[in-house]
Amino acid sequence: MGFRDSDEWQLGREGERIVKQGLASQGFAQVPTADIANGGAPTLDSSTGSSVLPDILGFRPDCRAWFEVKTKSRATFNQSRQRWEHGIPLRLWEHYQRVQRDTSTPVYLVIVQCNPPKFLMGSLDKIGIGSSIYTGSKMGEPMIFFDHPPVSGDVNGI
Repeated sequence: MGFRDSDEWQLGREGERIVKQGLASQGFAQVPTADIANGGAPTLDSSTGSSVLPDILGFRPDCRAWFEVKTKSRATFNQSRQRWEHGIPLRLWEHYQRVQRDTSTPVYLVIVQCNPPKFLMGSLDKIGIGSSIYTGSKMGEPMIFFDHPPVSGDVNGI
């Protein structure tokens, strides 16, 4: 069984579907970059390097934005920071920051949390404040963790 057949992959695709529906209901036309089949993650190639693209590029008359969707079963409580948080691999965070800089288009991280059900969204610029980087060996690779993104709900606040 390949990764695309795994429960984890299917859960992620369901989260992307939910976000696409939400964006459409807010008037966004979309380029679902996660659906581009090129033998790996779609990338932006620029003078600063090759960067993994966020899942969706959304457009409407008043704005343009990238949306990276992460579907999580739940938040994790960090004992030392005394907060509920979510995390992503640091290398992807750095890719999304480069995409934001190279395209002059904001990137939003959208967390679809299953338990309890929540839809959380924040711009990289906002959720990066107060983030924490983990470089130990327990996660398999360096990670960046942040408090629940500061904006919750729909995308009207973009």
